[in-house]
Amino acid sequence: DDVPAASPSAAAAAAASVIPTVQTGLTPIQQEAIKAAQAMQLQKQTVAQTAVSAAQAAAAGVGFPQALGLQAAGLQAAGLQAAGSPGGVPLGRLYVGSLHYDLKEAELRGIFEPFGPIKAIDLSFEPATGKSKGFAFIEFADPAHADACQKAMDGFNIAGRSVRLDHP
Repeated sequence: DDVPAASPSAAAAAAASVIPTVQTGLTPIQQEAIKAAQAMQLQKQTVAQTAVSAAQAAAAGVGFPQALGLQAAGLQAAGLQAAGSPGGVPLGRLYVGSLHYDLKEAELRGIFEPFGPIKAIDLSFEPATGKSKGFAFIEFADPAHADACQKAMDGFNIAGRSVRLDHP
């Protein structure tokens, strides 16, 4: 009967640090990861624009092969490659494992799209039963968004399961 009640403001502050915000549906940690991904994207765009400008200047004054070399160096400095990773797997592709078997593609899109535009979601199903195998591959349009998503969501609890995210 004489149990002291926690103050409403203390309870609200504690809940705010764990429960996703109503406005965005994301925890503060996830919101920070999205901001970091957006900052990385801006930085990559700036580096890429600088590389293109340098390549154009080089093409005007040097030679076309040298200009191509500068452009490739600019892309590498931005952390980008022309066509996927060396193994042929797109750079923005993530493996998402330990998913709840009842999750649907639309639900996965709603969970992961706040990190950036998604090109494709491949949810794996058991052919004989049509039930989910509990894993998916999500391909982001930008590899930086995939990296930010992996950092923020690896180990995150979705539908009662701690999901694993990694690059394939």
